[in-house]
Amino acid sequence: MQTNPFVEPRVVWITDPEPPSGLTYWGRYVLFLRMGFRPASMNPADWCEEALAKRPDALERIGKVVGFWIRYGWCCAVRFDVDGNPKETTRGIPPLKWLSPKP
Repeated sequence: MQTNPFVEPRVVWITDPEPPSGLTYWGRYVLFLRMGFRPASMNPADWCEEALAKRPDALERIGKVVGFWIRYGWCCAVRFDVDGNPKETTRGIPPLKWLSPKP
């Protein structure tokens, strides 16, 4: 799979329950930083293993981590379960409610 050089790859944790919506701009920004990371490896084949190695059991005050998304490029993201098994491929990470300023 080729990555898009214009889109930063990102791992985003999926939690249960989801983070709350209706946060302030800075609240969403801080949550965005806590909800994932940019893979260190330049090889996309390593990103799932890196996510599994860094996966927390839960995010404080948010919820239990039940899986993760990896954004490989502008139009390619894969959803993995908590064990790293691919579950869904999409044209990007679906819109996250908590990134919206409206409740």
